[in-house]
Amino acid sequence: MIALGFAIEHEGKELLGRVLREKKEIEGQCCYLGQYARKEICAAVLGMGKTRSARSAEILIRNFSPSLFILAGYSGALIPGIRKGEVCGVENFLSEQLRPILIGQGLPLYKAVCSDVIVADPENRTKLAHVSSAQIVDMETEAVYNTVKAHQIPFCSIRVISDEFGEKLPVGAMLSSWDSERGKSRPFALLRYLLVHPEEAVPFFRFVQALPQIRRRLTKTILMLIYDLEI
Repeated sequence: MIALGFAIEHEGKELLGRVLREKKEIEGQCCYLGQYARKEICAAVLGMGKTRSARSAEILIRNFSPSLFILAGYSGALIPGIRKGEVCGVENFLSEQLRPILIGQGLPLYKAVCSDVIVADPENRTKLAHVSSAQIVDMETEAVYNTVKAHQIPFCSIRVISDEFGEKLPVGAMLSSWDSERGKSRPFALLRYLLVHPEEAVPFFRFVQALPQIRRRLTKTILMLIYDLEI
């Protein structure tokens, strides 16, 4: 069985809604079950951040004993030249037996750093890239990798770039729009926030407008990877 993890529901919308139709609640965690390319798949929305995502990954592993764990989602570029919509693998949190498979898929491999906060502007991206020597940033890969590695399960993280080096993100609106524990959208909380901070409305909607197309690229890559895996 292959396990899939997403930090937020939006990242896995196509896969969770069209491929994995069965739902089960286990230990308070909603788990999705299904098949693709004759392979059994279990999946979960892990939640945002290191602690929550690691805890949810542990529940998925404990209840389904997967033979492979794929974490997937959005990531930010820390350096110029990495473009929005580019799909890549995380090089420094990758089981070695999966490296040739990702390379065979034509995926570039980037070093990632795991941050506790959204890295929202070029100045902070430059600082983080300098201290970490990383090219991309997310909030979950390292923690989920460590959890999966403890169970000796092969792991890879597939990311799609949602924001480029030069972008400045509306952090307050982004944090208001998602429930970090459940990874679900909070439209009313977002609306309340934007009523108080209307200057973030245009940057926020400009950011999210590009996400569906970006997500479709991520979904296509994951499905191709699952199709080609021999497990």
